[in-house]
Amino acid sequence: MTKRARKLEVASTAAPLTTQVTPRAAPLPDARVADAPLGAPSSRPSPSSTLAEQNNLFVAGMLARRNGQLRRALDQMQRLLADYPTSHLAENAAAERMRLLTVLDPARAPLAAREYLSLYPTGFARAEAESILAANKSMR
Repeated sequence: MTKRARKLEVASTAAPLTTQVTPRAAPLPDARVADAPLGAPSSRPSPSSTLAEQNNLFVAGMLARRNGQLRRALDQMQRLLADYPTSHLAENAAAERMRLLTVLDPARAPLAAREYLSLYPTGFARAEAESILAANKSMR
C-alpha cells in the first residue's frame, strides 16, 4: 500500500470532526436607529442605495442631454452635486454642468469653470474650464 492510499484509509476511518459553533453577539445598533420607533425607516441610507441614487441622477442627466433636454440635464447634475458632493461622479457632474451652462447660461459658465478648477485643479476637464475662462476674458 502506498503512502497516499494509507493516508486516505486512515482519514476515512478517523472519527468525524465536530465543531462547536458559538453564537455571535448581535452588533450594537446605531443610536439613530435605536431611538427610531419600530418599523420606522433608518435615518441613515445604506451605501448601496445612495450609490444607486447617484448613478440614477447621473444617467438621467446624460440621457436628458442626449435627448436635447438641456435644462433637465442641468437640474440632474446640480442635484447630484448638491446631494452627493463627495460622490465619485461629482467631478463628471461638475464638468457636465460647466458644459451645459456654456449653452444654457453663458454668463454663469465662467463661475462653474472656476468652481470646477478649484475642486479639481488637475481634473480631466481642466482644459475646457480654462478655455471657458479665457473666452470670458476676451469678451470683456
